[in-house]
Amino acid sequence: EIKRINGSKKYYGPISINLKKNINNTQHSMLRIFPNPFNPATTLYLTISEFNREFKVTCKIFNCLGRCVRTFSKNITHPGQYQLSWNGCDTQGIPQSSGIYFVKLFSTERPLASSRMLKLK
Repeated sequence: EIKRINGSKKYYGPISINLKKNINNTQHSMLRIFPNPFNPATTLYLTISEFNREFKVTCKIFNCLGRCVRTFSKNITHPGQYQLSWNGCDTQGIPQSSGIYFVKLFSTERPLASSRMLKLK
């Protein structure tokens, strides 16, 4: 431990971290994007397993400026594999420029997964 003149402390040495598995977590998900990089379209594959009731999944695609360019929603009624295709256009059908896009999947309760993809010209 080092005490500074202003009274703050800085610690050096090993730090112990306890990681606990969330036993109450009843939703597991996996997101795959293929092809990635893509032009002009790509498919997002979502695997949902181990949940006990229906819920809504929302997929939002953001450009590198953080603007949401497209939103998809689907009610999930049972575990399994789901897919959606994105044609590289925004909600008005305007083709988006090449660059990095971020995908975020949310359920009604919590975030499920996130990833990034690259659109090429």
